Amino acid sequence: SIAEDSGVPLGSVHVTEIPAMLVQARALHSDPGAWVYLSSKRLPRPLLLTEAVLLNPIHLLAFFKATLVVVPRPTDAALRQDLALGAEGPGLSVPVIGDQLPPLFAYIGTPITLHDLARDEDVVRPVRVSVAISWQGLRGWGVVARAPIRQGEYIASYVGVYVFKALGEEMGQMYDRQGRSSYIMDAGIDEQIDSCWAGNFTRFINHSCEPNVTTRLQKGNGWSDRRIVEVLALADIAAGEELTVDYGNAYFHLQG
Repeated sequence: SIAEDSGVPLGSVHVTEIPAMLVQARALHSDPGAWVYLSSKRLPRPLLLTEAVLLNPIHLLAFFKATLVVVPRPTDAALRQDLALGAEGPGLSVPVIGDQLPPLFAYIGTPITLHDLARDEDVVRPVRVSVAISWQGLRGWGVVARAPIRQGEYIASYVGVYVFKALGEEMGQMYDRQGRSSYIMDAGIDEQIDSCWAGNFTRFINHSCEPNVTTRLQKGNGWSDRRIVEVLALADIAAGEELTVDYGNAYFHLQG
């Protein structure tokens, strides 16, 4: 559990200082491998911070009174048993198949919205299906079904940090320049979801021209017109089968 407060305030931290801030927080606890969480009333639960985190000045305003919490890093065995570390809810784990682990990111079960400080959070439908993360060779990390999934069944919602579309496109270009994977998805006309440093297992669903899952936009339950991206099964999916989706022409156009 997250119980130890490092006492490091976040309100005046600039985005470029986050890696140094993490080093400082870990050094205070004499544990260079420790995990550092952001604790804030703006979040449903503490959020894991990594060197990949990007917060613009508007985001930082949301965390002016936030603090950092430092805990020992979970073992590789614990992460392989449940990469979500309970974020998907009691009794539902997201294991990793094999000896490797995907790059570190903050696993979240609900969306994060930081550019609209007055808005209630939209709550997504809970995950009901059983899936795992596995290495798929040239396709990289992927998602496989651990149990059969029926055609039309709700799988999960694509969650991450909601950003305005102009910022999302700028961030996507920056990820490309840095040689990092980009996990950005459109969420309606004005917004995108950035799942690069915070997201769930849906960020690992690979592309296929013959997909077995699809996405749809649903209105959130907050007062705004925010759209939730839901992932649904296009066909019956057998246990052990990889989940794939059609990324669309726009994605490959942006990839050059």
